[in-house]
Amino acid sequence: MNDEVRSYKPNSKCSSCNGEFYCDCVAEKPTGNCWCCSMPSIQKKNLVVDKCLCPMCLTDLIKKQNIAQNYEHSNYCNNQIKNADELNTRELARLIIDFIHRIAIHHGMWFSEVQHQLGQEKAQKIINEVYLQSYEVQIKRLSKILNFTLDDNNIPTSFLNSSREDLIKLKDNLATNWLANDGIWFQAVENTNGMFDAKRCNDSCWAQFSPFEALSIKKLLNLKENSGVDGLKNALNFRLYASINKQHISEENEHSFVFSMSDCRVQSARKRKGLEDYPCKSAGMVEYTTFASAIDQRIKTECIGCPPDKHPEEWYCSWRFSI
Repeated sequence: MNDEVRSYKPNSKCSSCNGEFYCDCVAEKPTGNCWCCSMPSIQKKNLVVDKCLCPMCLTDLIKKQNIAQNYEHSNYCNNQIKNADELNTRELARLIIDFIHRIAIHHGMWFSEVQHQLGQEKAQKIINEVYLQSYEVQIKRLSKILNFTLDDNNIPTSFLNSSREDLIKLKDNLATNWLANDGIWFQAVENTNGMFDAKRCNDSCWAQFSPFEALSIKKLLNLKENSGVDGLKNALNFRLYASINKQHISEENEHSFVFSMSDCRVQSARKRKGLEDYPCKSAGMVEYTTFASAIDQRIKTECIGCPPDKHPEEWYCSWRFSI
């Protein structure tokens, strides 16, 4: 409590400790500038009492509710903090997370621009080199500062010491986060520009991401250049979607098979809400055609059915791949 507050006679009792204190709000001649006005604001839902608190109890409540950081953050917003090293612990943590976001965006922008300037095939070769070099540099630096160990292939030993069940759970949740991010992007564009632009951006995004994912899987599995429908069947099981949705492959002959999405996380969620299927056929045509072509350019893609097409209960979309 500051000297100015101490100079006034107590006129209120704290609703928490019952101690006496001065409150300008109930003074005979209020100034409109009570001592509590300089304190961080508290949301009503955080209050456990209906009336005023004394300076000590209010300060304790602020600390308990972790609101003090908001007060410190006001110095940052008011440009009183001149560089990042002056930030408090919470703000430094937020800045580090923002750095990770910036790095991811910058990496993607580099690939996008190289693809635009030099073509997809050249960009894919370059990003393979960049990924190997950049990963080694970054993971080694992070292992030192965060104090975790790596094996001879620069894989965190904490991963290797985890159970297969935990790693599968991590894999599945990373894939789900990817899908959530995809949906957030779609809704953000839809909310600002409407469904038409959202679908247009979505389809264009798939035209770039799907072949990139296919070529990444191709490298991961060391698939030969013309691996045919067998290579495609194998690759489809390593997509991000394979860790989220339920899919099924029906053999037709040695040169053809049918791939069906028996359960789609997005469409199933809409069904539970009583909504119609999301019309994803335009995106699917881009997604599956470019994925198959990146695995083997000889493969042809045919849509058997995909929303808004009518479909049986056993699948949401179905595609035929053949040579």
